[in-house]
Amino acid sequence: MPAGLNPEIMRCLPVPILTSCNAGHRPSGSLARAWLSLWQLLAVMAFAVPGLAVNRVIKITAPGSIAAGGRLSIPVLVSTDAGGGEQIGFFHAEYSTDSGKTWSAFCHEEKAGRAATRLVSLTAGETGSKILVRVRIAFRGGTAGDVDFKGNAIDWTIAWENWREPPAKIATISVVTP
Repeated sequence: MPAGLNPEIMRCLPVPILTSCNAGHRPSGSLARAWLSLWQLLAVMAFAVPGLAVNRVIKITAPGSIAAGGRLSIPVLVSTDAGGGEQIGFFHAEYSTDSGKTWSAFCHEEKAGRAATRLVSLTAGETGSKILVRVRIAFRGGTAGDVDFKGNAIDWTIAWENWREPPAKIATISVVTP
């Protein structure tokens, strides 16, 4: 401890709001030092907490539009960095070239690992129609149980069966005049 400072005062500097000093006085600048310590603690917490966050990703990379009759390939990336054995338990993906009237599956996998990319190649339909790509993912096997990309428990009877978000994501591509 620095010479000349009362040990009773030093004990209460880090958190002056929650403690009181028995010595009856404070040295000059002690409140500023206490606030600095508090801000340092908050800064450490702000940088440490994001490091604990889990990233579950579903990314459909698609253009906003394509010319009628045009060919395109659309990659779908799914990943998790959660520990505890979590992986992509179910990876289901479909596309429609007629605005959702009919669907074609291009991926229906179980236990796809911690990261997977699948590609669909297709030809655009008529001008004015829409190409839809939908993906639904269940992350499984980890300490969180069966969860969607937001980390919520999956509602198997409503959200899963009806391709709702989450656990599903949908990309829409407008088909325009060439």
